[in-house]
Amino acid sequence: MERERHPIHRKGERNAFCPHYNVCLDEAVDKFWAFWDCSECVYRLSRDSSFDIESRVNDSAPYYNVPDDIFEEVC
Repeated sequence: MERERHPIHRKGERNAFCPHYNVCLDEAVDKFWAFWDCSECVYRLSRDSSFDIESRVNDSAPYYNVPDDIFEEVC
């Protein structure tokens, strides 16, 4: 049996790393909520592992692949 999400319509803290964040966001939009709080939800401390970013000691600066057409416009 899966535990229930419990977003509350009030200002507070949200857990953007929760695996259910998108579902709660959709619910907030459907209900026209400008904000919501996760403090009473059983998932308030959950963390979706897909948000973990691998870091390396050797990386001193971020590296991005820029499409050639954009690179030509900038340079």
